[in-house]
Amino acid sequence: MTHTGAAELLATWEAGLARPPAGRALLLHRTARPDVDAEVLPALPVGEREADLFALRRALFGERMQVRLTCTACGEDMEFDLDAGEFARSPGGRDGGLAADLQHEGQR
Repeated sequence: MTHTGAAELLATWEAGLARPPAGRALLLHRTARPDVDAEVLPALPVGEREADLFALRRALFGERMQVRLTCTACGEDMEFDLDAGEFARSPGGRDGGLAADLQHEGQR
């Protein structure tokens, strides 16, 4: 992944304002992977795309992700920090990292 400057990030943001979420993700993916032809990016596996987007996020904003959400069960607001690097790891040899762990936890 190449270094993305503030001007390029702002241009990508502005270009994505009128697009649906999938279109914005594709623009960011192009920013993360300028070495890959734009027509090839939509055909890449979802996991590869997500890894590229997390790498871009980490490069731009660092490892710490501040999260705030409302619990759907009790309505209580929750705030906590996540380590963006944890989303890229593969615990115990399984694919998917923390995102897969969180999804699995929700299925119990």
